[in-house]
Amino acid sequence: MNKKIVRFVIWICSKFTRSEIEEIIKGLSDVLANRNPEVKPKDDFKEKHPNDLIFCFHLL
Repeated sequence: MNKKIVRFVIWICSKFTRSEIEEIIKGLSDVLANRNPEVKPKDDFKEKHPNDLIFCFHLL
């Protein structure tokens, strides 16, 4: 795990009870399994390709 994730895990453990953490895990699992269409994981394509441009053409 990278440092950022380790710090996030420590923060979660300091703020939530065990049962709340289990609910968080279930919610995240649902998101990753696409069982919650309202919430989508961050699109990492934009991070991997920050210089890709989106072109919009206007027809005259």
